Amino acid sequence: MKRLFSIAAALMLLIAAVMPAAALDFDPYRADVSWESEKAPEGTVWLDILIKLPKSDEAYTDFGAPPRRIKRGYLDKSENTVYEYESLNVNADSEIACYDKDGYVSLTCHYRGLRMMTVNGSEKDGYYNNVKQELDLYSGYCTTEELYEKYGSFRAAYVDQNGQVLGVANVFEEMYKPDEPYALVAQGGRLVFRISGTGFGDVIEKMLRYGLIAVLITVIAAAAAAVILLIRRKPDEDKGE
Repeated sequence: MKRLFSIAAALMLLIAAVMPAAALDFDPYRADVSWESEKAPEGTVWLDILIKLPKSDEAYTDFGAPPRRIKRGYLDKSENTVYEYESLNVNADSEIACYDKDGYVSLTCHYRGLRMMTVNGSEKDGYYNNVKQELDLYSGYCTTEELYEKYGSFRAAYVDQNGQVLGVANVFEEMYKPDEPYALVAQGGRLVFRISGTGFGDVIEKMLRYGLIAVLITVIAAAAAAVILLIRRKPDEDKGE
């Protein structure tokens, strides 16, 4: 009986090694958007995501919701945070709205499933000294990860307050980080799509998909070794039960 409990404990250790990531359930319809200010073109106010969205796609719209920026925030009488917003000077005639290169167009201006792109102020307001935004999609349309799976790799455009494109990050890479929310981070000419985990099975599947099989094998091997050691315990220990 003692051996049975020991084996069960070892298996629990295996599950515990993966479950911390699986326990985190980030909203797949939202993603942090940030860019390193030191590597961005001068005059950059916000970062737009570019996707290969053809005009024939049912999710395409001639012009969607322009980005908004937090003007100020304060606590109301109930100590709830309240924000006031201002719209950036972006319209259907702006350069970002007319941008179309290699099939890539503005997600903010042309994807019908975008609810809002919010810029959290004009100052550095995020992790790693980045300017931070939030991309918010409507449920019922694609999640951020489904957008990637459907339309392929993203690009990013550095844009000023009037919708002028100042530069484009066209080198794309993906990164799987199960313990952090979905994010799109521009670092000069490179855009990184950080993909999160949403459940135990999903974490395993993504580890396989995004090249983390070595990590998974190491965890399983360590747990298996622990089980083998417990099974091979001296017979005398069991006789003493």
